[in-house]
Amino acid sequence: MMTVFRPHKIALAVLLGLAVQLAAGCSLKPPQTNRGRVTYFIGIDISGSFKSKPEFDDSLKFLSYYIYAHLHGLGNLKSPKALFVTSIGGDYKDDPQVFYSHYNFENKNVDEIYASLKQWFGEKNRLTDFNTFFQSVAKQVKKRNLTLTPLSVLIVSDGIPEGVKVKKGKSGKSSYAQIDLQPLEYLARNVTIRLLYASPKACKNWEDFVPRKRVRLWTSAKEIMQSWQNQLLPEKSTEEQEKLFEWMQYNVDYRVRVKKF
Repeated sequence: MMTVFRPHKIALAVLLGLAVQLAAGCSLKPPQTNRGRVTYFIGIDISGSFKSKPEFDDSLKFLSYYIYAHLHGLGNLKSPKALFVTSIGGDYKDDPQVFYSHYNFENKNVDEIYASLKQWFGEKNRLTDFNTFFQSVAKQVKKRNLTLTPLSVLIVSDGIPEGVKVKKGKSGKSSYAQIDLQPLEYLARNVTIRLLYASPKACKNWEDFVPRKRVRLWTSAKEIMQSWQNQLLPEKSTEEQEKLFEWMQYNVDYRVRVKKF
């Protein structure tokens, strides 16, 4: 007698086979986690004026948690499409710097990220060259075809520009007016600069005197930033630090509206 194969019975047999494999301890390969839509650039000021202050080491400890939390999408923090960390300025004007990507931080815990930051940014630079930093960020965005994603540029610095000549008869505030955000203005639909650890006066100078059109600016003074460790709960693991993640979202990743200069 000829055997008749019925399609629905074949499909049922395949499903039963998969169920047996799973019950026996076999697992299907999980889908790859999709990255978010935001590209993060982190600039670290390693000039002597900032690196000699206690805020510098505190900023590296904070960044180790910040980077880890974003890479793992903890709390309501967004996992990045891409993440890059570099220094601001150099020993001379237009001194090129290395950009470390998210691949340099994956599979590292908070302590290991902190150790890497200490190693990579242990030396001092002579200048805080914000303009060269912004130009370098723009080049990286274009080079890696990231112009369609929102861009968050986070800066840990005292916020004081160096290597900028102030015209005779002008106040020191004119040095802030020479900070050039033009390379970032039309780089992406949404570009936000976040200045952390500067003094309240420097934060105000950035807000009042740095020319901008579409770029959004958020500042969080050193007095605010130094309170981040108060949010840590010693009895909880890094993944369970919900209080810290909420603090990051409110004080660092705050959503800023466009305010034209």
